[in-house]
Amino acid sequence: MRYIVSSRALSLFLVVLACTSFHAVLSAPVHNGKPVIAVIPAAWHSPIHYQLYTTALRSAGYASVSERLPSCDSPDPKSQTVATDAAFIRERLLLPAINRGREIVVIMHSYSGGPGSMAAKGLSVAERRAAGQPGGIVGLIFLSAFVAHDGQTLVSGSGGQLSPWVNQKPNGQMGVINPKEVFYNDVPDAVANQAIGNLRDQATSTAFTPCGPPAWADTYYNGRRAYAHTTLDNAIPIVAQDAMLEGSGVQWDTQTFNTGHCPFLSQPNQLSVWTDRQITKFKAVKGSGQIAVA
Repeated sequence: MRYIVSSRALSLFLVVLACTSFHAVLSAPVHNGKPVIAVIPAAWHSPIHYQLYTTALRSAGYASVSERLPSCDSPDPKSQTVATDAAFIRERLLLPAINRGREIVVIMHSYSGGPGSMAAKGLSVAERRAAGQPGGIVGLIFLSAFVAHDGQTLVSGSGGQLSPWVNQKPNGQMGVINPKEVFYNDVPDAVANQAIGNLRDQATSTAFTPCGPPAWADTYYNGRRAYAHTTLDNAIPIVAQDAMLEGSGVQWDTQTFNTGHCPFLSQPNQLSVWTDRQITKFKAVKGSGQIAVA
């Protein structure tokens, strides 16, 4: 059943859109033993796009952290790569909480599956414990996200070409043609219009620079990696999502949402409930597992 955003939630969302910084959103309830959730935005997107979802997560007792990636709305787009985004994610979103002894679940949407998986490499709870360090990552969740292997670019699966809905610009940036249809085809119009207004150009180079070794390939994440399929997705079609998981060579816990590319806007409560359930499963996995397989 398709989730309808309530008028109260919609009103709150529109107020937050008007008042919140576009750069960083931090939601921090009192420490209750639950992992911190790092929400890594997609290309073109910012933390504000995930506000309905992170608000629902906060209601479930989770602190969350999110920040716009350097490759989005960059003043120097030609210098941006998947690797520079990965370094930013690691230093700004993961290590601060981990070094304070917190456990983290990394949630990646779309493009950020590439840099997010790179950033998470080597930071599992098992690896941190083996090094005598506190905190660490307890699980990875992909929201219709790229599952990239070491050395792959994000256009590897499309013959090295950008999607036809991408508007490549001469200044090293790329925009989106008809974002309502591509990203928000099932999102209520008022929310979709605000989301479209908050999109920013993405550095074209991030589609063509290679990804590094991904954390998802490590055996520690057996039972600790999950993927949200989106059946109405016009950005990463369901057949492409299926092909990436099949080609990964590892097992995933999957859930199918009858949504477009952004279930955090059209079904935020359902997505939050599933996220909470997945985190409970991650925490229940026994043993530290072996670390590196990639």
